[in-house]
Amino acid sequence: MSEGFLVRQLIQLGLVGNAIRPVPGAWPSIPAFFAGWLTAELAPHLFASTVVDTAVHFARRGLRDENATPASPASPASPPPAR
Repeated sequence: MSEGFLVRQLIQLGLVGNAIRPVPGAWPSIPAFFAGWLTAELAPHLFASTVVDTAVHFARRGLRDENATPASPASPASPPPAR
């Protein structure tokens, strides 16, 4: 898995985590609110960009690495976790 792909997936994962449970506190809450609001409003767009990013990544690199599977937890193509 390339570093750029992993970084982009982790950034989106952090934005979603912030949208679900924002950072508490007086000063950090202002930028956290703004980032969470944008993430929630642009959720369909972010999902589409993640799907395209994943498709381009696997089209270029394939499944050469055993760690580069579509079932990565930060990928929208991953199945829900087993309970």
